[in-house]
Amino acid sequence: TDPGAEDTNIETNNGLNYWGSSYNDFGQSVYETADGGYAVVGSQYSTNTQEDLVLVKFNSSLEFESSAKYSAEGMDSIFNNTANDIMQTADGGYITVGSTYNGLNYDVLVVKFSPLLAITWQDTIKGNYDDVGNSIHEIETGYIVCGTSYDGTDDDIMLWKITVADDGTPGYSVL
Repeated sequence: TDPGAEDTNIETNNGLNYWGSSYNDFGQSVYETADGGYAVVGSQYSTNTQEDLVLVKFNSSLEFESSAKYSAEGMDSIFNNTANDIMQTADGGYITVGSTYNGLNYDVLVVKFSPLLAITWQDTIKGNYDDVGNSIHEIETGYIVCGTSYDGTDDDIMLWKITVADDGTPGYSVL
């Protein structure tokens, strides 16, 4: 199903597959999945002004399989949510990283999806100014996020470590 609008078009033209709705759709990262398919992450406008994080799964023939959308608090939000990177996790699910607008500035947004694309958990990494997550990698104790953080003067490269407690609660620290 289409996570944004009801009028999603899936078209093939000269061997290229196009997927999208009547508003702007942006693909930011692709990951080859364990089943030989592909997971694409980015954002999709659900209205003219609302950008939502979107994850789209394709099979090995690049045919659409399923998709998921994230908006703040699990419902349509007035704030934009985007993803810049994705990877398949050891449990067969997916983890994405990007940004969310909190009303004042941007925070890093990390969303964990199950193998069936249900949202397992989400967390934001908040700073005093704009922070954006650009890539994510799974490690033994959780995840490493690489991104950019504005410190009031200029942008800096940042690394954040996300650990997940036994109860599934995520938390982060700056490296």
